[in-house]
Amino acid sequence: MVSPPGLPPPDSLENRLRRARLLRGLSSLELAAKARKARASVYHWEGGRTPTMRTLRDLALALDVNIAWLLGGEGPMDAPPTTTKDPIAVESFDSSNRAH
Repeated sequence: MVSPPGLPPPDSLENRLRRARLLRGLSSLELAAKARKARASVYHWEGGRTPTMRTLRDLALALDVNIAWLLGGEGPMDAPPTTTKDPIAVESFDSSNRAH
């Protein structure tokens, strides 16, 4: 997949996060506010730090993207209306990806 000019390729979590933010027309401050996180945290995640699963869920909801795409590049970027917007489905995904 060729990225439009100015957008990072979707080859890593930090690039997918930045790509989704830019495609949604959000600044890092706006994303932080939508996800109820600190602006500095957005910079850290886009710089390569890995957020927790709960934070990934919050970011996916704020960006209206598929959490599986955000986490691992699986599936389409846009969130299906019945998965990441459904708190039960998100909690199920969160629980199934924890170490046992």
